[in-house]
Amino acid sequence: MINLLPPIEKDALYLEQVKKLVVILAITILSFLVSLVLVLLSVYFFALGEVSLQNFSLQQATQNYQSPDSASFEALIQKYNKILPQVYSFYTNEASFSEAINSIYSVSKPEGVSFLNVSLNGAKQDAQKNEISVSITGSSDTRDNLISFQNNFLKTPLIKNVSFSPESWINSKNINFNVTFNLIEDAK
Repeated sequence: MINLLPPIEKDALYLEQVKKLVVILAITILSFLVSLVLVLLSVYFFALGEVSLQNFSLQQATQNYQSPDSASFEALIQKYNKILPQVYSFYTNEASFSEAINSIYSVSKPEGVSFLNVSLNGAKQDAQKNEISVSITGSSDTRDNLISFQNNFLKTPLIKNVSFSPESWINSKNINFNVTFNLIEDAK
């Protein structure tokens, strides 16, 4: 085929054809961008709605729901939070009674001497020493056994202010005695 059109007409037709292609390409790209924006907006609004629904559900659940177990656990925790500082204070400020009992029973006692009651009352004197007031009631077969027991107490360096009641020395046999003393323990 032979094109007999003048070159100006050919150029005009070519420009017209390029314009049509540019318009078609621009409309295609523009429609793609508009549809992409619309899809992204719909996803955004859907996600926003789901998040707000979940937040609302969570707020309702936390406001309206408090299980009986959680309430009892909360009360129990508050109770122990009040008690624990007192326990800590007791263990840091009080004397060690188990070590005091060991010290008392480490004093050798004669065969006929037995304890009926041991009473301890401790107080922390300073950072270095604990002083525990001890009162012991007991029985002894003979006065000689009681005197031997008294001498053993007096020989012990951690026991101070040993005092037997006057009634302890009246009988010579089957004696009920009462002794009080202070036990001093070095702090560790």
